[in-house]
Amino acid sequence: KLGRDAVLIASTDMSHYEPYDEAIRKDLAAYKKIEEGDPVKFFEFIVKEDISMCGPGGVMVIMYMQRELSGGRAKLLKYATSGDITGDKEAVVGYLSVRFPLKSDS
Repeated sequence: KLGRDAVLIASTDMSHYEPYDEAIRKDLAAYKKIEEGDPVKFFEFIVKEDISMCGPGGVMVIMYMQRELSGGRAKLLKYATSGDITGDKEAVVGYLSVRFPLKSDS
């Protein structure tokens, strides 16, 4: 227990320059691994599926901290790609926001 209010933040984008449908498939599959809550399985999955996210280490740290501090399930807040904004869906970057709730609000 931290003994005070705290927020843990990790930032990364998801797939890089994938066709729109492929980026969505990969990114949402990676989110499912985040939701499952096992950082090692998450990492193994992104390596196996060749998901080109920039910051898997930061996500894994948050996953480890979540497991220690509360154990609540991750919740998808928003997912979009650059193609959703620009209309160019040939090569997109994925963006995902996830909330890791505390025990009291999970």
